[in-house]
Amino acid sequence: MKRNKTEKAGFTLAETLLATLLLLIASALLVTGIPVAFRAYKTVTLTAEANVLISTTMTELKDKLAFCEDLAIADKKISFTSNNGRQYTLSYDADKAGLYLLDTTDNDYNPGKDDVYTHDSQMLVSDEAAVRELCVDYSEVIIDGNVLTFKNLNVYRKSDIEHTENNALVKIPEFDIRLLMSGE
Repeated sequence: MKRNKTEKAGFTLAETLLATLLLLIASALLVTGIPVAFRAYKTVTLTAEANVLISTTMTELKDKLAFCEDLAIADKKISFTSNNGRQYTLSYDADKAGLYLLDTTDNDYNPGKDDVYTHDSQMLVSDEAAVRELCVDYSEVIIDGNVLTFKNLNVYRKSDIEHTENNALVKIPEFDIRLLMSGE
């Protein structure tokens, strides 16, 4: 049987080069698109976790402070007696990057000297609720009558050395807690 010389078998060089070029372009788009999509995912996830952390912190602050007694504020530290009679100091610990409650009920506690976070201290928000790379801080606390106001209650990355308004992930300019004193 004779073969017809006009019959083509396989692909031409131009077809092969075009297919290779299209495959290279698709691969390049995929390689550059994956890191961009991953960064966008991390940003959205981090913002969502920061919102959950600030919401949880605000709830915990209300729960701990709304029914407290003997409230005193000094240098961003809040000392109070809880509704169960225990005395606490709430402050920001820069080493652990978080808000901590220090149980100061014992008589041998010396303010300023014994503000070491030991087994008697606990994070205001649990480790499970506080994402490892995020922390909450505030610039000042003001008490006016029966309203306790936290100024600049913000969420930051723990890696941020300075907590400024520019690097806050979530910003709450003012957060008020109405103090419910006994007899109200």
